Amino acid sequence: AAFTLLKQSENSSYELRKAGGEQAIMVNIERTMFLTLKDCMSVTALMSTLEPTDDQFQAFMRSLSLNITGYYHALQWIPVVTSTERPAYEAAMRAKYPQFRFTQERSDGVMVTRVQSAVYYPVYYIYPYEGNDFALGYDLGSSPKRRYALEL
Repeated sequence: AAFTLLKQSENSSYELRKAGGEQAIMVNIERTMFLTLKDCMSVTALMSTLEPTDDQFQAFMRSLSLNITGYYHALQWIPVVTSTERPAYEAAMRAKYPQFRFTQERSDGVMVTRVQSAVYYPVYYIYPYEGNDFALGYDLGSSPKRRYALEL
C-alpha cells in the first residue's frame, strides 16, 4: 500500500509541478497520507474489536474512503493460523467460497494446496474481491521474504 501511495503521489505531484504549484503538491501528499492513515486505522479498529465475517468485512471496506482515493490495489486480512486451526478456517470459508483452501505458489507460478506447516498466514479476506480472487487463501508464510516481514 505504501509503494502504491507514493507512486500515485509522485504521478499527481508531477502534474502539479507542471502547473507550477509546489504548495499544491504538499497539500496533495498530506491529503493522501491522511486518507490512507485514516483507512488503515479504521480497518485496525474493526479487526481488533471483533472477528467479522467476510460479508461484514466487504461491507465495512466499501464504506471507507478508499473507494474514491485510488491508492490501494487491495486490502487484506491475514490471520495467524496454527496447523490445528487450519481445518476449521478452511471449512468456514468454504461455506461462501467452495474451492477455498490455503495455497502456495510453485516455482512455475502455479498456485497449489499449501503443504503442512506449523503456522500459516493466509489471505483470508480481501477487498476488493473482484480482480483479486486469485489471492484468497494464499499463505504469505509460504514465501520466505513475506514470512520474514510478517514475523518482524
